[in-house]
Amino acid sequence: KQYHQLYFCFGDYDKDRYKKFGHQVENCYPVGSLKMGIYENENKKNACPIYDISIVSEYRQFFEHNPNELPYNLSKRQKIHERMHKLLAEYIRERQIKSCIILSSVNIEKQIKYFKNFYSDVADYQTNYKNNLRSYQTIYNSNVVVGFSSTLISEAFGLNKKVLRIDFSESTDINDYDDMILIKNPTYEELADRLNKLMVENYDS
Repeated sequence: KQYHQLYFCFGDYDKDRYKKFGHQVENCYPVGSLKMGIYENENKKNACPIYDISIVSEYRQFFEHNPNELPYNLSKRQKIHERMHKLLAEYIRERQIKSCIILSSVNIEKQIKYFKNFYSDVADYQTNYKNNLRSYQTIYNSNVVVGFSSTLISEAFGLNKKVLRIDFSESTDINDYDDMILIKNPTYEELADRLNKLMVENYDS
């Protein structure tokens, strides 16, 4: 049996998980994303905001299917995202602000086609490939980062960015976060008001 006085944990920490392998952990310090830490240390550049708001893609191929043909849980997830993107697109058009979709690294052409249903040409589409970690640079170049449940939102928060999780799930299963970074089931007016305040909030606060 090995005993570790100090253990750095990347991701979720589960004591029982380590006991299975004969390890005892006394002190665990969740330090977040290893990839993000490497990128921040070696590649951070041009950190001034280019985008007022960046939206994290959580695209899945089933999003483009008829919701009536999907199992309930997939249909619900599709509708959650549709509501969020409709409101965000309306906000971006109304405010005429610079925006970006941070795409995931798979099915890039299909993602762009899907998001153009909402944002058309009012948003840039930032491609992301796992090897170049470009999504982190886009975060640095964003004033506010928003989305539903992606871990990239948490990573952006760890990089001292203003973030907002927008949740229409009517559940705490996915987003059990403090209201400081979470808004649940907002009307357009409520979401717009929250984003307006985030846009101008000083980073020091």
